[in-house]
Amino acid sequence: GEPNREIEISISNTKMKTFVDSEGFFLYELSPEDIQEIGQGQRKNLSITQSDQAGNVSTYSTLIDIDTIAPPSPTILDVASGGTVSGIANDNLITGISEKDSKITLIANGTFLADVLTDAKGKFSYSLTRDDFLKVGEGSSTLVAEISDAAGNTSRSETKSFIIDTISPVQPTISS
Repeated sequence: GEPNREIEISISNTKMKTFVDSEGFFLYELSPEDIQEIGQGQRKNLSITQSDQAGNVSTYSTLIDIDTIAPPSPTILDVASGGTVSGIANDNLITGISEKDSKITLIANGTFLADVLTDAKGKFSYSLTRDDFLKVGEGSSTLVAEISDAAGNTSRSETKSFIIDTISPVQPTISS
């Protein structure tokens, strides 16, 4: 914009004003009150208008999306059918449910495990690998699932506790 001049920002009939700095740049951060008045949604009309000293008017318009609401939290349904992951085949499955067709990030003990996709019904699953066991370690663990929407809003599941026990007990011996 023209340096040292006021501009008007309008989003869906909500009007705000700010000033252009001496280098022709401006910044306006929407407040929670602005967002409440504008409302959430897609394809909101954004218009920026500035007048110069002679009264000439310049306007820029585009469509924007307003999304500050996190998606519903994912739910971890089960870890290894009862909460103990062992070295036995098929005893390493994490299952859960969330928003359909979404990416879920699984985090155990603060360590990234994997990104998984939900299906059309919102279900997701992940089979823990040997590498996961090494990253997380043996013993008591916690797991969370995170989901983020296109706007970067994130929500987390409740923490699910589980145990990793993949080490066989010491072989018994018979002494004479």
